[in-house]
Amino acid sequence: MIRSGITGKNQNIAIVVAYGSPTVEHDLQVFSQQFGLPPAKLNIYYPQGAAKPSGS
Repeated sequence: MIRSGITGKNQNIAIVVAYGSPTVEHDLQVFSQQFGLPPAKLNIYYPQGAAKPSGS
């Protein structure tokens, strides 16, 4: 895909965790490092609508 010009740059992904995860931010950082990706911006949303910005 990269050879054809598709890189995934500027794309969004969603990680859905049924009961939340206290390690989701760390897990995403490890994933990004493992695959040579830049750090991801992570926003955590709860069913009640409250959001926790990355790094809080």
